[in-house]
Amino acid sequence: MRIAFVAGFAWEPKGTVRARAFPLGRALVRAGHHVRIFVIPYDNLAHSGVETVKNGVELVNIRIGAPGPSWLGALRNLWSQLKRFDPDVIHVYKPKGFAGLAGSLLVWNGYKNWVLDCDDWEGWGGWNDVLDRPYLFKQWIDWQERWLMRKAPVVTVASRILENRSRHIRSGDEPVLYVPNCASDAVTDLSPETSPDWQTTPAEKDIVSVFYAGHYEPGDDLEFVAEVALSLSQNKNIRFDFVGDGPELAWFRKRLATTRAAFWGRQSLARYWALLNAADIAIFPYPDHAIYRSKCSARVIDYMQAGKPIVTTALGQNEEYLENEKSALLIAPGQVAAFASAIKRLVDSPATRSAFGKAARERLADHFNWEMNALPSMLRAYSYVCCPGQEHGLD
Repeated sequence: MRIAFVAGFAWEPKGTVRARAFPLGRALVRAGHHVRIFVIPYDNLAHSGVETVKNGVELVNIRIGAPGPSWLGALRNLWSQLKRFDPDVIHVYKPKGFAGLAGSLLVWNGYKNWVLDCDDWEGWGGWNDVLDRPYLFKQWIDWQERWLMRKAPVVTVASRILENRSRHIRSGDEPVLYVPNCASDAVTDLSPETSPDWQTTPAEKDIVSVFYAGHYEPGDDLEFVAEVALSLSQNKNIRFDFVGDGPELAWFRKRLATTRAAFWGRQSLARYWALLNAADIAIFPYPDHAIYRSKCSARVIDYMQAGKPIVTTALGQNEEYLENEKSALLIAPGQVAAFASAIKRLVDSPATRSAFGKAARERLADHFNWEMNALPSMLRAYSYVCCPGQEHGLD
């Protein structure tokens, strides 16, 4: 099959393309299919117009500039390129933004051979509740998400909560298929030539590194992270390593001014993996919110693949991916003291850290593999909507 993916974010800094669309495309290519990912990189203009091939997957970054007329031109260009590619099926990643507009064009043009992918709860009850955007814009996001979930011939989802929500919104027998996120392909591509010097990563004798990576957005409940770090600040053998950037980072750094913490900012993928591999413990607390109950975190998967002992929240997909007291420590939401205590327990026990990290890596490899655990659902989704060689109606 000729399969087109449409994504509304750049390869980075967001993770949808890197951690979901691309590895799914790679699995399809390995199965003998032709996959081209069309990306509108409005959030990383350095990628505008760049075309490349990674492991057989074609990546086409649509040319786009600053907000204005170029955005309308980007949509026209996307539509033109989709017509030239003439795919058997189009898979739209996210029911909002540029990807959502592309899905809307498919509906308005009567195109039937397409699938919608949902990996977040975008509208009211989800990201709309925490992001600082104009009310009317949020109303549009909520409408767009629900409308596309109803109109798409097939919906794929990244979590069980999103599966149930999609079935409720679609209110019928239309297919909804669970396609879990799996181990990252990207880390296997870090050759010695492209990987950083491992000796430059943070390592100090007798210091235990606690690693946190994030987008530092309002929905992340960074106050909880700060309280955990502050409660452990008397432990001189603990250092927190924070990776990433975002609108909440400035106040977060000030909040932790008295703690032993290093802030590494936004990093290349290779450097991110270098910092993660150098860490001793990885953490990712979840707020008890639908955003996180419905999330299938690529970050947690990265932690598992790196073989790190994990402290996170007993919420949503975490309870499917991780086993408490075996591959991670899962803490009830909102429990600062319990979360800090779990970190301290791992700090004090190298043997437990090693056992949990090994178990996490093995569980990911055994139960969350793109070819075995995601590809069958993808092919089933496509079987609902297309037969190779038929007329597709991209007018």
